[in-house]
Amino acid sequence: MSKLICILEDDDSIREDLSELLALEGYEVLAYRNGREAVDALRGHGRIPQLILLDLMMPIMNGYQFLEEMTKVPSIAHTPVLVLSADELAAGRLAKGAVRAFMKKPIDLDPFLDLVQKLA
Repeated sequence: MSKLICILEDDDSIREDLSELLALEGYEVLAYRNGREAVDALRGHGRIPQLILLDLMMPIMNGYQFLEEMTKVPSIAHTPVLVLSADELAAGRLAKGAVRAFMKKPIDLDPFLDLVQKLA
């Protein structure tokens, strides 16, 4: 069974590109436009993702709010998170916990894929 990766990204083109790239690498992908959509879907999803790729600036529920909310959902509370953000200063504002790594956008594909493989 392939590893499951969850993408939370409000930018349609980035979300679709990451989904396609990871699918080509053999991962199963769930993709959501915001944190609320993801929390609601993952609460009832049968499989637990091995990794969550998280944008911080999203409507409805942003990445910071998602990180807080995910601790209340037992199935994803301990899932590793890779934060993807154009805001370099965000890395310093993130509580450790589930956040295992930070990568600045735009994403450099080879290091990104290496990090995904390491974390998932």
